[in-house]
Formats: sequence, C-alpha cells, structure tokens
Amino acid sequence: MFPFPFSFSGGSAPVVPLELIDNNFAMEFNGTDEYTSAPNSMSALTGLSVSAWVYPTSYGSGAAESFVSTDSTSPRGFYIGVYNASNFRFAFTTNGANLTAINTTSGTVDLNVWQHILVTWDQVNLKFYKNGNLLNTVPTTFASNGTFTTTNNLLIGSRQLGNVGMFEGNIDEVAVWSKKLELEDVQTIYNATNDNPGKCANLFTAGLGTDLVLWNRMGD
Repeated sequence: MFPFPFSFSGGSAPVVPLELIDNNFAMEFNGTDEYTSAPNSMSALTGLSVSAWVYPTSYGSGAAESFVSTDSTSPRGFYIGVYNASNFRFAFTTNGANLTAINTTSGTVDLNVWQHILVTWDQVNLKFYKNGNLLNTVPTTFASNGTFTTTNNLLIGSRQLGNVGMFEGNIDEVAVWSKKLELEDVQTIYNATNDNPGKCANLFTAGLGTDLVLWNRMGD
C-alpha cells in the first residue's frame, strides 16, 4: 500500500516509459465484515480520478457495495461501487447523502469477471469508464468555489465504517489521483493488464505518478 501526499519537482524532465510489473494476486472480500483502510487528506480538489480492478460476485442491494470510498455520515466524501439493478455508481456525498452521482446502465456489472473501473472528475463533468471505454458523462456543480475536500479515511471493500455497503468479491490495483486522468491514461492502465495477463502498469511510470495520492496493490 502506498498512501501518501505525492509530488514531483517541476521542470521538463522526460516521462519515464511505461513499465509493466507482476500482478498475480488480489484481495477477496466477503461482503459482510471485511475491508481495509488508509489515512486520507484530499483538500480543495479541482480534479479526481479513482481506479480499480474488480471481480464482483454479487449485485448491490441499494446501499452500494463499494470497492473504494471516503463516504461517511460527516463531512464530505465519495464512493464507487456496485449499485442495485446490476449497475455501477460513483457519487460525491455530503453528510452521507449523495451530492451528485453518476450511474452506468443496468447490466453493465459483470459478475465473476475481472473488469477495470475508473471515474474522473474535473469540476465540470464526472466521467465513468469501464475497460477503457467511456460509459457515461454527467455535469457537476458544487456550492462555493467548485472544489471538493474529503478527509475521511479511504476504505477499500466498504462504503462506510460499521459494515455499510460491503463489497463481495475481489479487488486489485486501487489508485486515486488528485487530478482528472485523460482517456489515453485510462486506456494505458487498462491495456497494461488486458494485453499482458499477470501484469499491470507501474503507476510511477508513463507520467501516471503525477498527483497520485494512493496506490494499493492489494495482493502484495
């Protein structure tokens, strides 16, 4: 696990080419009481990207079986997970209630299959990608200055503490950036594994490490 405030020095240093690393393990969650967490402090965000490989074994029940979350009863946060009617959902939340959300269509959750899920936000739009393909875009507006702050612990395998929205299945390669990733980046991350079974992208290469807040290689 690599939770950190992460920054690079400025300048015009060349981008390190994409490196592939072994990716032969993942973590399994029982949907009842298993999750992991990391400290988090993301303040005044003007962009956000959340990425994970997931292998869901059940559909959500309405509380959103979340694979990545900073949601809580207070203050603001976000979650991304399997929602009811076999679709995915990402939502920004305030005091545990949805502030704005983006859903995929019913039937886009594949049970017992690995799939790459990534959501981006840039103060204007939320975009939801699955396996490198854009599924949906929704506009977002926030009160005040349009930034977003979340200081709740980052949970993997649960929506909130107290066994709320527990994910059932496997999760791997969770990553969070304090910026919006571009389509090329989304596809780079997906193709690194899809085209190279047993491998994944080293997120410190190919420019993917810039504004990387957390990278949790679940099986390592």
